Amino acid sequence: MFIILLITHILIDVAYSGTISPAIFKAYLTTDTSFLNEITSLKLNTYYLIRFEFDLPTTLNPSTDFMRIEVTGFKSMAFYFATYQFTNPSANGNLYLELKADTSTKILTPLIVFYATTGASTKPHTCYAFSYRTSVTSSLDDSPIKTFTITGGAITFSSSISVPNKIFGQKSMYSINLSFENSLSEGTKLLTFPRPSNLQSDATITCTGTPSTTIACTYDSVSNLISIVNLDSTKTQTISIEFTNPPSPTSSITFNNFITYIDSVQVDSSSTSSQVTGYNDGLLTTLTVESGSYKVGQSGASIRYKFTSLNDIQIGSTIELILPSDIQWITSSPSCSINYVSVTACSYVVVTTQSITVTITASASIPGGTSLILTVNSIRTPYTFSPVTGFSLQIKRGIVEYDKNLNFGSLTMTEQSGITLTYFGRTEGKNGAQSTYTISTKFDTIQPIGTKITFTLQGYILSNVDKIDFTGFPSFTSTNLQVTSSAYTISIQFSTALNSNQNYDAIIYNIVNKDSAGTITAETTNNNFKISSTDKGTAGTLPSSVPNIIIAEKIVQEKQLLGVVDNYQFRITLSNQLTAGSSIIVIMPDNFSVEQTDCKAAVDNIEGFTVDTCSVNSKEITIKINTNQVKTIQFRFNNLIRNPKSYSSTYQFKIRTQKDTNIIDESQSSDGPNLSFQLKCIPNSSQFCKECDVSNNCQSCYTDTSITQNIYLFDNKCLSTCGSLYYSDSSNKCQKCPNYCQECTSNTLCQSCIDDTIQEIKNGKCVLKCTEKQFDFNGKCTDCNDNCNTCIDQSTKCTSCGETNNLLYQNKCVSQCPTGIFQIGFSCIACTSPCKTCDTGPTVCLTCVANYYYKKPSLSCVTDCGNRYYKDGSECTQCSDPCNNCLSNTICIDCLTGYYFFNNSCVSTIPNGYYKSGTSLSKCPDICGNCISETECTSCPTNKYLLSKQCIDKCPEKYYSQSFVCYSCDVSCLQCSSNTVCTQCPENQQHLTGKCYQNCPNKYYSQDYQCLSCQSSCATCVNGLECKTCPISAPYMLNNLCVQSCLTNYYIKSFVCIKCSNECATCDEKGCLTCIQNYKFLDQTCLTSCPTGYQDLNNIEICEKVTETEQQVISNLQENKYIPIPFTIVSFIMILSVVVAKIQKTETFIPGSAVGLLGLIIIGSWAVLLLLQLDYLLEKLETYLLMAAIGVHVILNLINLCVIKHCTKGDTAFNLWYTARKSNSCAYIFLNLLSILSFSMTRFYFSRYFGFRFLKCKLSDVENMVGMNIINGLCAFFCCIPALIASVLLAYRDQLREQLFISSIDSFIVTIIFGICLIWETQKEENFFEDINYASVSQSHQVIPEFFQTQRSKQSKRFSFEDSMNGQKFNQHEQDEEPSFPKIDESIEYKDPNYSQQPFQKMLQKNSQFTFKQEMLDPKQDNSNRFQEEVILQIPNNDVSEPLSIGESQRDQQDMQEQKYTLEQQQQQQQKILEEQQRIEYEKQQEQLRQLEQQNKIEEQKKKEIQKQNEEQQRQEEIKKQELDRQAELKRIEDKKKQEEEKQKQEQIKQQEQERIRKQKEQQILEEQKKQQELLIQQQQEAQRIAKQKEEEKLALEKEQAQKLEKQKEEERLIFEREEAQRIEKQKEEERQIQEREEAQRIEKQKEEEKLDLERQEQQRIEQQKELERIELEKQEAQRIEQQKEEERLAQLTQQQKIEEEQKQAEQNKIEQEQQAERLRQEELKIKEQEEEVKRIQEEQQKQEELRIQQEIEQKKKDEELQQLLEEQKLQEQKEQEMLQRQKQSRKTADQNSEIEIMQNEIEDLKQDINEFDQKNNNKLNDIILVDQDDDDVGWNIENEEDDDQVYDQGVTAQQKKLQKEIIQDDKNDADDDWDVPTSGFLRKDQQIEEPINPFKGYNQRQAAESDLFKQSRDDSDDEDWAANKISPSEFNILNQRFDHEKHSITQAERSKKFSQTGQNFKSVVKRPTLPDPQTNSDNESIDQQSVFDQFARNQLNQVPKKQNQGLNKIYLQRQQIKQKGTNNIGINDIKF
Repeated sequence: MFIILLITHILIDVAYSGTISPAIFKAYLTTDTSFLNEITSLKLNTYYLIRFEFDLPTTLNPSTDFMRIEVTGFKSMAFYFATYQFTNPSANGNLYLELKADTSTKILTPLIVFYATTGASTKPHTCYAFSYRTSVTSSLDDSPIKTFTITGGAITFSSSISVPNKIFGQKSMYSINLSFENSLSEGTKLLTFPRPSNLQSDATITCTGTPSTTIACTYDSVSNLISIVNLDSTKTQTISIEFTNPPSPTSSITFNNFITYIDSVQVDSSSTSSQVTGYNDGLLTTLTVESGSYKVGQSGASIRYKFTSLNDIQIGSTIELILPSDIQWITSSPSCSINYVSVTACSYVVVTTQSITVTITASASIPGGTSLILTVNSIRTPYTFSPVTGFSLQIKRGIVEYDKNLNFGSLTMTEQSGITLTYFGRTEGKNGAQSTYTISTKFDTIQPIGTKITFTLQGYILSNVDKIDFTGFPSFTSTNLQVTSSAYTISIQFSTALNSNQNYDAIIYNIVNKDSAGTITAETTNNNFKISSTDKGTAGTLPSSVPNIIIAEKIVQEKQLLGVVDNYQFRITLSNQLTAGSSIIVIMPDNFSVEQTDCKAAVDNIEGFTVDTCSVNSKEITIKINTNQVKTIQFRFNNLIRNPKSYSSTYQFKIRTQKDTNIIDESQSSDGPNLSFQLKCIPNSSQFCKECDVSNNCQSCYTDTSITQNIYLFDNKCLSTCGSLYYSDSSNKCQKCPNYCQECTSNTLCQSCIDDTIQEIKNGKCVLKCTEKQFDFNGKCTDCNDNCNTCIDQSTKCTSCGETNNLLYQNKCVSQCPTGIFQIGFSCIACTSPCKTCDTGPTVCLTCVANYYYKKPSLSCVTDCGNRYYKDGSECTQCSDPCNNCLSNTICIDCLTGYYFFNNSCVSTIPNGYYKSGTSLSKCPDICGNCISETECTSCPTNKYLLSKQCIDKCPEKYYSQSFVCYSCDVSCLQCSSNTVCTQCPENQQHLTGKCYQNCPNKYYSQDYQCLSCQSSCATCVNGLECKTCPISAPYMLNNLCVQSCLTNYYIKSFVCIKCSNECATCDEKGCLTCIQNYKFLDQTCLTSCPTGYQDLNNIEICEKVTETEQQVISNLQENKYIPIPFTIVSFIMILSVVVAKIQKTETFIPGSAVGLLGLIIIGSWAVLLLLQLDYLLEKLETYLLMAAIGVHVILNLINLCVIKHCTKGDTAFNLWYTARKSNSCAYIFLNLLSILSFSMTRFYFSRYFGFRFLKCKLSDVENMVGMNIINGLCAFFCCIPALIASVLLAYRDQLREQLFISSIDSFIVTIIFGICLIWETQKEENFFEDINYASVSQSHQVIPEFFQTQRSKQSKRFSFEDSMNGQKFNQHEQDEEPSFPKIDESIEYKDPNYSQQPFQKMLQKNSQFTFKQEMLDPKQDNSNRFQEEVILQIPNNDVSEPLSIGESQRDQQDMQEQKYTLEQQQQQQQKILEEQQRIEYEKQQEQLRQLEQQNKIEEQKKKEIQKQNEEQQRQEEIKKQELDRQAELKRIEDKKKQEEEKQKQEQIKQQEQERIRKQKEQQILEEQKKQQELLIQQQQEAQRIAKQKEEEKLALEKEQAQKLEKQKEEERLIFEREEAQRIEKQKEEERQIQEREEAQRIEKQKEEEKLDLERQEQQRIEQQKELERIELEKQEAQRIEQQKEEERLAQLTQQQKIEEEQKQAEQNKIEQEQQAERLRQEELKIKEQEEEVKRIQEEQQKQEELRIQQEIEQKKKDEELQQLLEEQKLQEQKEQEMLQRQKQSRKTADQNSEIEIMQNEIEDLKQDINEFDQKNNNKLNDIILVDQDDDDVGWNIENEEDDDQVYDQGVTAQQKKLQKEIIQDDKNDADDDWDVPTSGFLRKDQQIEEPINPFKGYNQRQAAESDLFKQSRDDSDDEDWAANKISPSEFNILNQRFDHEKHSITQAERSKKFSQTGQNFKSVVKRPTLPDPQTNSDNESIDQQSVFDQFARNQLNQVPKKQNQGLNKIYLQRQQIKQKGTNNIGINDIKF
């Protein structure tokens, strides 16, 4: 059974054996212990975590079974867990893991984890697992083999491949730096890579490695692989392999596909490649040479080689440098340097003077492609300015040549070396003398043999120089001396070289001295090149010469008196003849003077020269001359020099000549007697005569006491005084005084008596003198009062007091001064308030009253101490400086100017850390050290920099720092070290001596962004030899040379001389200007003859165009005939009329009138000038200028209309003028229409021409005319100036065309006049319109006392018709001029034409207060209701009451009705007589007018005939002008053809010259190519020679080897020979290839050059685009910076404004304080005045009280007298009634003549009654003045109340009511229309205006204005001064308008104050020339005169009809009411209006 069980178990176990499934091997990174990310591709030499998941089919026995895992490819394995269910029984180091089973149970999914390290190569890596029992050979289960994917690493290039030598075909070591990802740590190591296609190598290759030094390299030509063995195990290795460079030009070589192997298994491979570029032929191309100095011949200068190496410069290399023959190495201080960091030392060895070898010591090789600068010291620069070529540079290492260029570079010297000249002396120093000059000369550099030196002495005369001695050389004379006097140069040439820094003396003979200091310059040339000059050294300064002498003859002096204007004539001889512009200066002695500063007119009697100008400056009279022919000259000063008023023997004139400030000749002191001042009578100590005889006895004396006090002639002597007992008469002769006179002024007037003790002068005579206590009373001595010591005028009016009452007070003597009065000496004077006590005067205070403070400096009492004082108790104490105001002595409030408020004190300086804020100081912010405001620093703290008033940490770019302040570099600098030194310039900018330029300045040209100097003759140049532009001294370029002027047959275009055509004598750019002989000029060409249609009309070789019509007319024209266009004459006539207008009417505005009159004339002048040029309208500049002037003028006309419309729109003054008169509006419209032709016509209605009203336009303000003034200015500049230029050009160019020439001159004159008037017209004063008063004044009717009469001009006209009354006739005048009617200051005339023969006229002789005049009536008018009487009513004195209404009583009205019929008959009869007289006079005047019109017609006919003749003459002249124009056109066409032919010839010559130059350049290019080919062949031959030499050396070596190896087998020898033959064949093949390669290189190089040209063009385009972008960026940046600066500026302005506002506020506060103080002072003064006024009022009240008492007494008397007068008046009325009854009866029975006689008798009776009545009445009654207030020169009115009119309305028709004597006012200011009459109310404005017939209209109006009496009245008018009465007319109008009926109750005194600010009384003056002088009457006299009027009025009422005498009725009734109430009981309400 047991056996059965065992077998069964075995069978079961066997049944379970098999494949482990599943069996999964997975790899993870050692850090991935969570087994999340499986690694599918394993890297070499990497530690991984392997996870093996499996499921065993067989259960393992822990005691006998094992699990085993075997691996391949992995380096090692290790357990993962420290304890595991399996154990490894042994660790033998094999690559497997074995684990013993530790459980007997079946494990379904066991897990094994272990570490495994991958191998060093990509060989297979596998895992295999199995279980076994006892022996590995008996496995239980096994798993599939797991093969892992293994990837190799990467090979990379650590750096680029280094190839030190990249010359084609040469061997070079290629250094390759590789980095391996996996090290080659085991086995056989191998590296392979394919050989680049263009590289060559042998089978065995020379190579080295780092760090491995045992590597070996081979090449397999079959696989084309390079194999390298014995590599090191490091990951970074450097391998250097020798290859042969590509044989032909190759752009690049690529190295790639590097692979490493271990035991032939790949490890790493390269995925990248590395290229080698820069293969070259070894010829350096970017190679330039520079000199450290560009001075010619400079020793010790450095030389710089700038190049970019092609190949590496390895350690141990040398550089061979060879110089051209013109340059030499200097071995005195050899040194060199190269700009590379690895170079530690540089030295060189001089091989020859032209060749050196430079050795460079470096720590590392210098890579190829490095830009290097090799600087070598030192050389001697060339002696020439021509380019020096042929430099050589070659880099070698041993015998291997790397980079080289054996012929390169060009070095051009641009700077001359310096010459230092020193002046040593001369033999003669006088101006104009010949002298020998010694000049020391020193050269900075050696001057080679053949050097020529040229001395220049500008301005010196060298024509006599014939010899020069120069140190070390024989004398230079005329044979080898070149002198050019015109150029001021002297030249000599040296035969030997001159040393540097050695003094050579040059002695120059016979130089003429110059008047001014001068300079001597020098330059040396060699082979036509300037090599040295004083421009680079120092020029010699020659001193000015001593002035030469002037020999003067004795001056001729005419008057020889003191103090008079005398004539002086001088005659002198000069040592040096003067040139134009020189001056003759006469220096006057002291105390002489001249009468005028411009003395040219005073210089006459001239010989030997002509005068340009003469001027006077202080004591010098300077005559500037034009020409001077001889050295002896003469001139005279006529009435120019005023002799002194004192005499001195030292008065001597001095004379000198000079040019500019340099004195040429001068007079000597030895000529003093000849130039001395002489007198007729020389004064001495005893005599001072004006004129004397031969014995020196005075004949006359000076009358000017400023000359001498001895002005009186006495006994043949001149004395200062006649002495006592004598006086001087009108001729200053001494005469004897009257008897008893000690001194007198005439024979009747004594001034002192012989005995003054007893005599005194009375009435010019000596009389007895009054005693001390007497006074003169009417010539008698009267005693003074007992109290008086002395008195005057009265016995009680003391002037001094006696001993008892010894104090003088108010001309009285008192014993003591009253209270409040202080004593000064023996006088009593009162103190003035607020002085409490006073000292020496009433206002000199000692103490003050309460509330006042004592101000000691001014000794005054004040309420406010004011500025600079503070209140200290009861006194004002002054603040101490510098406080302006203060609270105490130590506390300031504000400061004086120049001081600042700081801590309650004032300081004059601002402390550090503070800034000024108004008048105080504020602390600066912390960021600032010092500042001027809160945001503006002036200095910064330590380590801070100041920029734009801000502190920053460091200066930004484009700024430099200096003393911790940032300053901006110049805008042209990129970087700078100071403001003037740039260290780096921006791109494309040129550098010169520390400055950057966009373009090099004049005399410099650009090379490599450096500015090099040109030749001295050029302003700018191309390359130092060819001038580009020329200087001013030689401004024109001829064949690339600069000359001073072009030849005659050349013209200048852009300062270049271009040859004219052969036919041209002179030409310009457009063609010929003049032709050579036998050629004719036409259109800027020269022809042999004029073509068809052209003629040489004037035989002046000019072809002019003619038409067929002109050809016919030309034959009929006379020579030199022209048509005058007399615009100038018309202009002068117009201007003359303006002058006449100004004389007649001073208000005429001259420029406005002239501009208006000349407006159309100037346009006509320009138009005529343009019409004369119609044939050449578009061919001449002149026509374009004229058209432009006219066009601009038309535009200005249109603009002017707009401006006029704008200026006048809404202007009040203009509207008043425009609407005042129809003539004004018509003139305005008409002139505006004319302004379409010329805007200046609108200036005419402002001109006041002849005082015409329609030319008196007015604006509110002259500023409104600014637009018109601007138009004037634009016209003057843009119209007149072009027209002037055109006129001048036409007159100059067409002088042969008479008509055009005359018209041009005509237009020129008229245009100048018009332009001047235009500018003058803009000069209007601010008050231009104030003198014109067109506006109608208020229509309110006012009564104005004469005290307020308006000031009138004496030219104002007065309206009066006294001429007709006196039998005079009105004067006729052609002009219808309006009369000026009576003004405010004239009396009113109340007229009645029927009373010229009335007896009342006789009364006028007795009483001047009345005037009667008769009026001339127009026979054409209805005068039936025009009978008016004229009465002058005035206020004589002291009354400003309103005009009295003329009342009427019922009784008088009835009487007037009864007299109506009789008076009407008288009026009708008188009217018929007057109408007949007027009709006859009117017919006479009409006849005269008809005669004048006939004469005018005849004159007009004559003018028309003259005008027709002028027009015919102009037409003939025009035809001639057209013919001349045609001939000129023909000539121009011919000239133009010649010019074109010449131009074609010149173009052919130019083309031929260009072709010649092109061929020369091609020839030069071919020669250069040939030279290059020859040089290349030589180089190839040299290379072949060297190769052949090497071959020979090698053959010799081989021969020696052959001898040693002769024992070797014959086969090896044959092999060697075969290989040698192959090598020779190969060498030949290589030579052939080299030739082919060179040919290919040449072709390739040509293609490359073409490609480079295209690339260069593209690059230039790109650079231009970049430059544009850069400029745009710079512009934006500049805008940003500008904006930033603008913001900063605005901020500064804001801050500044803030500061200014603060300052203004402070100033305002100060002003307010001052104003407050001033107000206080004013209040104090006001208080004082009030106190004084109170005192004065009190005194006046006291006086008034006394007067009141006296007036009461007088009033009682008057009342009694008035009662008596009333009684007498009743009796008088009864008499009048009786008289009226008698008159009624007499009128019924008597005829008209008898009735007139009766009326005359009655008036005589009335006079007697009036005289009696005057004696009885003493009461005052006011006269009446009725005045036309509106000042419109028309109309009068005697007011009429509506209430009064109702009584009389029934008997008066409407027409008669209008004709009542009212104020006639012309509302429109139009004297030609009917007059406007207010119908009611005297002082009211709301009146309706009616229009009665104007009695002063038409013809009578003109006669009135021009009548003799009218003129006399106008001339006799006086002006009154408003200012004296402190009231203006406008103020009075306002006051008068306040006067209404409701306020008439005020008293007379109140009315007086209301009318006048002064309170003065009013007076009135009658201003009629026919009346006697006015009387200022008392009150009683006024009453008497008024009574006369009353009586006269009553009598007249009985003789005139009621409708005519309504005004007299009112007057009479008003007077009766006044008399009934009495003068003392009358109020304003009692007076009716």
